[in-house]
Amino acid sequence: MLISTIALAQQIPGDADGGAVRALIAAGDEQFALEQWENALLYYERAAATAAIEESSAIHLKIAECSTKLARYGTAYQAFGKALETGYGRLTEIQIEDIGKRQGGLAQIIGAVIIENGADGAAVFINGVQRGPLPQASRLWVAMGETSVKIVDGDTVAYEGDFTLAAGEKKIIVVEERVPPAHPEPTPATPPTPAAPVTPQNYDAPMDGHAKGIDDSLSYDRDSGPVRSEEPGKRFWSWIALGAGAVVVGTGASIGIVGLAREKDTRKFCSGDTCPDWTREEFELQENMYLAADILYIVGGLTLATGITLFIVEPRMGGESTSVAVAPTVTPNGGALMITGNF
Repeated sequence: MLISTIALAQQIPGDADGGAVRALIAAGDEQFALEQWENALLYYERAAATAAIEESSAIHLKIAECSTKLARYGTAYQAFGKALETGYGRLTEIQIEDIGKRQGGLAQIIGAVIIENGADGAAVFINGVQRGPLPQASRLWVAMGETSVKIVDGDTVAYEGDFTLAAGEKKIIVVEERVPPAHPEPTPATPPTPAAPVTPQNYDAPMDGHAKGIDDSLSYDRDSGPVRSEEPGKRFWSWIALGAGAVVVGTGASIGIVGLAREKDTRKFCSGDTCPDWTREEFELQENMYLAADILYIVGGLTLATGITLFIVEPRMGGESTSVAVAPTVTPNGGALMITGNF
C-alpha cells in the first residue's frame, strides 16, 4: 500500500513542469497497479529528477515502495530518507512515524558501500543495476548478502569486485588512480650503409694464376681485336644505391608507424579538440617524428631512383677511368642525392 502518495501528488502545481511530473506519476501508478515494478520505478525516478525538491516527497515514497517490491532494500532505505528530507513541514506526524518505522526496519538488513577516489561521472553498478554517477553515488545503501560492485569510467572498468555485505557493515572501496598507458620508445634511425671503397686493380700482381699485366676482362676477336666483356660485378654501384635507398625508406616507415601509434594512444585522453596539458610535449615529439620520416622518404626515394638509373646505364660505362660516387644529403628544405663520377 502506498503511503498517502495520491494526496501528496495532487498538491504539485499544475503549470507546465507540474503537469509533466503528474503525467510521469500517473504512468508509474498505472505500471504499479499492473505489478510492473521495474517500469513503475523508471517513471517515478524520472518524475523525481524533474520535480522541485520541495515537491518530490511523494515521488520518493513511490520509489521506496517499488524498490521494496524489487527487494532493493538499500534503494528503498535511501528513498525513505529523501522523502523525510524533502517532505519537511508537509508530512503529518503519522506519516513521519510510519516512514521512520519502515526505514528503521530496513536498517536491520542493509549495509553501506562507500566509494573513495573515483573519477567524477563514473557509473556505479550494484548487482548489475546502475545506481548513479560519482560523486553522487559515492555512498550507497545496499541489501545485506552477496554483493557485486562495478565502476565504469568511460570505456574503462575502474573497479569490479564481489563480496558479502553484513547488516550494518560499511564497505569502503578505494578506486586506484587511472594512470596513462606507457608509450613505446621510438626506434632509432639506422644510418645508410656507406659505399664500399673501390680498390684499383694492380696489373703487376699475379691474378688467379694468370700472367702479370694481362686484363682478364678482355677477350679477343680475330677481326676487331680486343673486346671488353661485361663483368659479373659491373652493376656494383647500382646495388649499393638500391640497398641504401631501401634501408632509408624502411627507416622512415618505421619512425612514421611509431609516431602514428603514439598519437593514437595520446588521442584517447582528449575530448574532441581539448587535450590535457601533458599531451603538448607528446604531440610535438610526434610532429618531429613525422618530419624525420618525410625527410627519410625523400632521401630514400632519390637514392632508389639513382640506383635504378645506374642499373640501366652502368653496364655501358667502360674503361679504366670510370668512377662513380653516390652520397645522399639533407638540406634545410628537404633531401637530395649527390652523384659524382668520371665517365
